[in-house]
Amino acid sequence: MKAEGENMSRYAPPKMLSIEEISSEDFWAYEELRREGAVNMVSPEVRELCGFDKDTHYSIMHHYAVLRQREGIS
Repeated sequence: MKAEGENMSRYAPPKMLSIEEISSEDFWAYEELRREGAVNMVSPEVRELCGFDKDTHYSIMHHYAVLRQREGIS
């Protein structure tokens, strides 16, 4: 049960963003962190380290292959 004034938004399911709504800057922040290999990319810690929200994080993971192509990574 939710306590009065408690924000339960962190438990809300993420909204899927379109590929066009994901900026190159957000993708590259994610990609650089992924390449470092220091954190599990599914972890909420990714959002803190990259500076984006849950929707962006979820959408980058979902569209990852297409975003790699868009950004010129083969």
